[in-house]
Amino acid sequence: MEAKRVLYGAFLAAVAKARHECGAQVRETDLPAVQRSRVVWDAIEPCISLRFEIGITAPSRVAEAADSTFRRLCELGEAVGSGTPAESDEYGRLRRNYKQAHQSLRNAMKDDLMKDGL
Repeated sequence: MEAKRVLYGAFLAAVAKARHECGAQVRETDLPAVQRSRVVWDAIEPCISLRFEIGITAPSRVAEAADSTFRRLCELGEAVGSGTPAESDEYGRLRRNYKQAHQSLRNAMKDDLMKDGL
């Protein structure tokens, strides 16, 4: 189903943009935490509706992976917004958690689309 492929692509693009913004903001040490947090959450917000759409469109394996990726992204965003330094162990751990969840999501989406013949 082409609509599913488009939805998956839109969600992946939204989380990639938000993840990129987290990376940019963690290096903005001169920016007040309140502003940094606002920028991060503004970037994460578009992911919310797409995640819900995946929840009602995709098989449970994909929906669960999308939820996990979103949760890891929010954890990363929260740390960035609260001033966690880029070089900290905590930030590194959160980045790895996000990366693992994101890889699982991409695998689940790819498997689902291959099953559908897309």
